[in-house]
Amino acid sequence: MRATFRLISLLLLLSLLAACQYQTTLPGRSEAPIYKPPQVQTSTPSPTATPEPINYIQTGSPLQVSAGMYSFEPVTVWDESGVPLAINIKDTRVTLSNAEESLFFSLASEPAPSGSTSQVCLDTILQRMVADISDIDYSEPAPLATQAGTGLQVQLQAKVFSQTSIGALQVIQANQRCFSLLGLATSEDSSSLWEVSGAPIMSRLQESVRFLEASQLMYCDVAKDASYGYSPENPIRTGNINLYDGRTRQETYLLTLRGPNYEEVFFTRLSPEFNELGMIVDPYRIEYAGIPQAVVLYFDMNSFESLFAPQGFTCEAAFPISAP
Repeated sequence: MRATFRLISLLLLLSLLAACQYQTTLPGRSEAPIYKPPQVQTSTPSPTATPEPINYIQTGSPLQVSAGMYSFEPVTVWDESGVPLAINIKDTRVTLSNAEESLFFSLASEPAPSGSTSQVCLDTILQRMVADISDIDYSEPAPLATQAGTGLQVQLQAKVFSQTSIGALQVIQANQRCFSLLGLATSEDSSSLWEVSGAPIMSRLQESVRFLEASQLMYCDVAKDASYGYSPENPIRTGNINLYDGRTRQETYLLTLRGPNYEEVFFTRLSPEFNELGMIVDPYRIEYAGIPQAVVLYFDMNSFESLFAPQGFTCEAAFPISAP
């Protein structure tokens, strides 16, 4: 009886424990993090554009070539190095080239035969080039229109120092002169060098060319006295207070002097002599291409007067000799 009572008591206890069970709950929480960074779209930076070679080209102030009666703007920058093309001026011709001499340009002007046309000028220049450059080919002439005038252009290909040269020649007849602009690229890949740099540089040079009238030239006045310079009694007075640079001043004058058609002058200093007034004068023998006979010009290094060109002569520019 007692055992039965214990069993019933145990069953009642188990029943009460089962009735008291409950689900425990945890504090509620969000799955979202406490801090959420702002959403930013990541952008891929655009690559910096590499300038085209043609965009590097810059030119300087106009340079006047009085002997050739034209002006142009020299190329001061042509590639990323910023190094200008080297320039050389001699008489009526100007040459430009890069340091490696793989790019070469020439501007030149010469008197045109009477009644000449651009075609006549082109034929004359091409004949000289064929004689000077072996294995040269050129295209049929094409019309050329520029700000300076109309002319003709041919494409060139030649062998220079065992390498192929690619380029062009432009010719314009203006002011009774034959003007030419030549450009050549010579390298292992001449075609690419010409297309990328040579042709754009030549185009920029051509755009800057202007032909000058006589009134626009920087020339000196010609003496009204026919004896000026030709007579020991009427010498060219280039003198200074100090005589140490007397000869330099005389030859600076002669380096600026030009023949009647702007020909380069060649001179030889002769022995000093006395004139009728007892003054020492310095004679120079003067020649230039086409002169019928050499002439003698006389200089006085002891005195100075305003400088002129003797009759029959011109000058490349105003004489760069200052008064003492």
